[in-house]
Amino acid sequence: MRQHPVRRLELPDIVTIANVMFGFLAIVVISVETGSGGELGLAARLILLGVIADGQTACWLG
Repeated sequence: MRQHPVRRLELPDIVTIANVMFGFLAIVVISVETGSGGELGLAARLILLGVIADGQTACWLG
């Protein structure tokens, strides 16, 4: 019997989707902050948050 191509989202899938959202938000923040002459600290924190979440998922699932 064939499996359906669409399956349930599991933890790695959810973390990947969250990382995409953090990356998109970081791009928006970078474009807004560079236009106003601000620092890029918030964008860097968003990217770091995505990397930490990805690393933690890899550790939890082995």
